[in-house]
Amino acid sequence: MIKPKLFIPSPEKGTGVFGATYYCENDSLRMENLYNMASQSDAPNLAFVRYSDDNGRHWGEPKELEALVQLENGVKRIYHRGGYLDPATGRYITIRNEGVFSSEIFDADICMRSLQLYYKVSEDGGRSFIVDEPIIQKGVEFDSEHPLPGVWKGKNSVMLGDFSCRPVTLSDGTILVPCQISPVDSDGNYCNPGNGYTYHEATVLIGKWSADKKLEWELSETLRSNPKKSTRGLLEPTLGILKDGSIIMIMRGSNEIMLSRNPDKAVAISGLGGYKWYSISRNGGRTWDEAEPWGYDNGELFYSPSACSELLKHSNGKLYWIGNISPTPTVGNACRYPLLIGEVNISTGKLIKKSCQIIDNRKPGEPENMTLSNFCACEDRETGEIVLHMPRLGTKEIFLTADLLEYRFEAL
Repeated sequence: MIKPKLFIPSPEKGTGVFGATYYCENDSLRMENLYNMASQSDAPNLAFVRYSDDNGRHWGEPKELEALVQLENGVKRIYHRGGYLDPATGRYITIRNEGVFSSEIFDADICMRSLQLYYKVSEDGGRSFIVDEPIIQKGVEFDSEHPLPGVWKGKNSVMLGDFSCRPVTLSDGTILVPCQISPVDSDGNYCNPGNGYTYHEATVLIGKWSADKKLEWELSETLRSNPKKSTRGLLEPTLGILKDGSIIMIMRGSNEIMLSRNPDKAVAISGLGGYKWYSISRNGGRTWDEAEPWGYDNGELFYSPSACSELLKHSNGKLYWIGNISPTPTVGNACRYPLLIGEVNISTGKLIKKSCQIIDNRKPGEPENMTLSNFCACEDRETGEIVLHMPRLGTKEIFLTADLLEYRFEAL
């Protein structure tokens, strides 16, 4: 296991710190560090950004970002989901989820009807932004109330699931943003056919640069799953490019149903394992193969909890996957340990079993419900090390009390 160091301390008991770092210029060591603070699950109430011009050795003073805005009839929540440096243009893109809630108490059902996507574009490494607008598909039939096919503001949502849902740039300059949509029924209302905590379908936003330095958006085919096989559908997708140019998408699923609206009151469906799911696109992300459980290169499947994961392309030419693998069947979100990294076979898209190594694990005496998740990784431009930021949740008296930690390790 890798010993982490403190990156950002929790300000008080009951608060967790979640964040990530990104390079924001092609030819420099300028980095952005974005982090959120939350005292209830899925509901950050503070957000900050800071910058470093020397590869993270020194950081400037943090600037507070809007995260929870009081309105006359509720609150607006803003989920800052991180940045992406487009290597083809050098433009730095940041993406956020925004939605209106009736109160400060987080409600997952309202979230499924509320959140929409926005993006910003910078040409000077995040110092200023030339674009700041909602993501709306090109075409006269789309607007802020109906931004994408199958999405209507106030009826369902489109969102980036976590920091690990990072875009990729294709060889032709197209940018793919992995995201998730909460589906609607025949009456146009959000539906949850799996009876899990929430339900989503995975998809990709296809972005092409216009002459005015904005992105023109088109939604890919939406990946749907059988709710009897993944009770929360497919969510928190992460993307990688394989040797032949095809694109692999790895997604979170689940095998739990809710006995109540309390996420702690979940039970696994008998005979249904918890897995990561995958799909392949051979036409630039426009259409996708049917999603299937993802496994090792030797044909075996592995158990994985309902949690985010990340595909990371390294300058050594390898594609890595970071996520949780469980030795026993999982129950919904549990158990989110150990956290591992492994190499993906870029010809087959499967995980090379013998390459998998543990980054961190639950230690003796730590609670069984502890979480090694909600992370984001990048490659250090100077050393080639993989740098991962993550809170170790559930290790103190109150579950959400957690510092943001930094893990550094050599690529496999």
